[in-house]
Amino acid sequence: MFKLFNKIFYRIYQWRGGKKDKLDDSFGWVIAGLVVYSILFEVDFLDNFFIYTFFPSYFFYDNIFVALLLVPFVFYIYFTLSNFIIHKFDFLWLKTRGWKISVDTTLIYSFFIVIGFGIGFLSPELQFLGIDFVYIVFIFFFILYYLLRFYLQRLSPKHVHEIYIEDLKKMKDEGKITNEKYQEVIATDRTKDGKGTYIGDRYEYSGEFKEGKFNGQGTLTWANGDMYVGEFKNGTFHGQGTYTYLNGSKYVGEHKDGKMNGQGSATFANGDKYVGEHKDGKMNGQGTYTWVNGDEHVGEWKDDKQNGQGTMKHSDGKIEKGIWENGKLTKNEGSN
Repeated sequence: MFKLFNKIFYRIYQWRGGKKDKLDDSFGWVIAGLVVYSILFEVDFLDNFFIYTFFPSYFFYDNIFVALLLVPFVFYIYFTLSNFIIHKFDFLWLKTRGWKISVDTTLIYSFFIVIGFGIGFLSPELQFLGIDFVYIVFIFFFILYYLLRFYLQRLSPKHVHEIYIEDLKKMKDEGKITNEKYQEVIATDRTKDGKGTYIGDRYEYSGEFKEGKFNGQGTLTWANGDMYVGEFKNGTFHGQGTYTYLNGSKYVGEHKDGKMNGQGSATFANGDKYVGEHKDGKMNGQGTYTWVNGDEHVGEWKDDKQNGQGTMKHSDGKIEKGIWENGKLTKNEGSN
């Protein structure tokens, strides 16, 4: 039975993206907001928390059963918004991993809330040690949720390794990896520091490990054909490296927390080239962009657009100098 639960939790962990995320604590932000709200407006915290937050639909439909059915949708909106804010409005993260975390967290919370409030409204007199049953259910599920989180973060290494080997054997039998690659992977002990190979359903890593994570020099190849070769830290690319996209675009330079950060050179599939500073995966800072037609802009950039002081040299010899905002020249300081 333990192995079965371990497998279920591992699949959830794998579906989320295979690592703990700071969004796992997003519900704490919701609670903190409600506490502040209740203090500022001097209202009962539990009433404010359960009624106004979980069941806003109740006030629109005047029907508790409809409100219960709408709980997952309300939860999903709350989790997605709070997660989105915590991740600094990262649309790419939301598209690839964020929605999954919001979905499974929503399902877990909604299941217990619906049960607790369903019983509470059907049997309002039901109590335990003088406490309304609905609050008992909530406390129980809150504790259970964090126990599950604790367990997911510390999955049994032995059982996880067994599941991983089962997945690899299935991939080998289906012809997705060679027997040579299979033997190479099962020979890797990720719990020990050193070099090795890891193959997942979305990517393959070959390089150095430390404390079970990608750390040091390595190569990460995604299923879609993208490839990164360079330095890693705590499981993601961090430091000097080269990221090559399937479409031919390439970035060579500094990375931080899995994104382009620092000085680097980007060559795009259409022939354009940018050399300069990057921040959070975008052109930010001082840099030079050269278009395939010969045009060149030297100056300041913000979020992939010309912003600040800059000089535009056109292929026909025309030169524009001045202040740029969102890719447009707003203050001309001289041209010829």
